[in-house]
Amino acid sequence: MRVFTNYIFRELLPPFVLGVSVFTFLFLIDKVYDLLSLKVGEGVPLAQTLKLFVYIQPAILAITIPMGVLVAVLVVFARLSAENEIVAIRASGISLLQLSRPVLLLGLLASMLMVVFMDQTLPWGNHSYVLQYRKIIEERLSVALQERTFVSSFKNRVIYVGGKRGPVLTDVLVYLRRVGGDPTRTIVAPRGRLISDMAKGSGDYRACLELEDGVISTVGTEGVHKYMYGDFEKMLLDLAPEEEREMFLWGEEKGPREMDLVELWSDISERRVKHDPSLDYYLVEWHKRISIPFACLACMMIGIPLGVKTRRGGVVGFGLSCLLVLLYNILLILGENLGGRGMLSPPLAVWLPNIVLGVAGLFFYYLLAVEHRGLVRRSKR
Repeated sequence: MRVFTNYIFRELLPPFVLGVSVFTFLFLIDKVYDLLSLKVGEGVPLAQTLKLFVYIQPAILAITIPMGVLVAVLVVFARLSAENEIVAIRASGISLLQLSRPVLLLGLLASMLMVVFMDQTLPWGNHSYVLQYRKIIEERLSVALQERTFVSSFKNRVIYVGGKRGPVLTDVLVYLRRVGGDPTRTIVAPRGRLISDMAKGSGDYRACLELEDGVISTVGTEGVHKYMYGDFEKMLLDLAPEEEREMFLWGEEKGPREMDLVELWSDISERRVKHDPSLDYYLVEWHKRISIPFACLACMMIGIPLGVKTRRGGVVGFGLSCLLVLLYNILLILGENLGGRGMLSPPLAVWLPNIVLGVAGLFFYYLLAVEHRGLVRRSKR
């Protein structure tokens, strides 16, 4: 039995590495384009761009490692079945369940290690990425303003830019939110320019938006709807007023994806006491940190019997694993949305993909057992 187990473990390694590499590359394509645009379009130093590339790896590997497990198990067991090696192993007195046991134990071990990875490495990568991106934006304000995107990163301000070429902006819209007794203002200008003293190496930080030939509309408060409208030739809008500069952009608080499990649960407990409406979203994030690692075990549960039953490895096995990966991600995204909105219990919403794969795996084990009993009966006649 040990000989067969070692043999299967050796066979699993190459397709696992290949699967993780392929899926990681596919996930990185979009990110590489964004990172290259920072280097080429915004002039961000290569060292800072490479740091972003490193920090984003844990978030990608958290998804692609379970995918690689599924590819490896499905391809290997499909090949073993196609070449009648499974028949030979069964003929030696070892059942499929006995053969699967060490592989499933390996999947359980991998899932437990992935929980540690999701608890420590993933939050570190996410938080480091955010800090590095903040640093880039502070040094190059234009990175924060993307074309045809409503940017709400600036405190109490929403900015839309139709076009951008370096510091020069076109079709600019600025919405200044109401704070205290201040009125709500909307500014529209055909042209604008970014001014950032930090980018020029000055000691004092100043982030301004210089607008030209625009219009401004103001809506009053205090129960009387006063509306004022005017135009201007040039306006200098401070994006980080002096009293808000310490909280420029996002502030210092960690987001849920930057916390480890202990920090996240502590935050959830506080929100539960306050009856925070975002509680379900945080519960989804907490359960996702555990459910995604156990996708390794769920993938092995369905990959072993499905691979044996298909009896076709190689490209067919890889294609079938891609379909299962697509199904898993659809269920995960659907569960996140339903759980985050309170339409489904957060634990059930996030664990649903694993439950579906696990139940499907048990069903295929049952079909193989029935098929095997039928073959044994026919052979005795």
